[in-house]
Amino acid sequence: MICFSRRLSKICVFSTAFCLLVSLAIAAEPVLVFDPSLPANKLPPWLAYLGARSAYRKEHRIPSTTSGEIVSTFAEEVAARMGALGFYSVLREDGKTARDSYWEDLQKVQKANLMKEYVWTYLRHKSWPASQRPANLENFAAWRNAHLNNHKPETHGALAVK
Repeated sequence: MICFSRRLSKICVFSTAFCLLVSLAIAAEPVLVFDPSLPANKLPPWLAYLGARSAYRKEHRIPSTTSGEIVSTFAEEVAARMGALGFYSVLREDGKTARDSYWEDLQKVQKANLMKEYVWTYLRHKSWPASQRPANLENFAAWRNAHLNNHKPETHGALAVK
């Protein structure tokens, strides 16, 4: 009976340790942090943006920080804006969302095939390597002067590790 009890005790200790490790790993998963000032009718594309960022990070196995806000990679930011724009476009076609000037501007950018240049110009983070700088930035500068008058970049939400 003592052997059985010790064996069971080892199993319980192992199980508890395993459960603790699993819960710590789950706790380190990024969470979506929403902008509380955003009106509910503008939320869906931004939820799509955060979901696309999260999916990109998982697909490309990008490690997260141990705590705090997670800064996007350049490719992640481009993919997330494209994903959210696609979602916005579907909602607009189906009449499920009102026109939004930010996403309408981004549609122009996409149609001109300048999303990388847009993201680099308006949303660049200091951690992005210069080697990822799009080659077409000068053309984008001229294009945006003609097509993005009074444009203000937006980001409503973040990924974070709590």
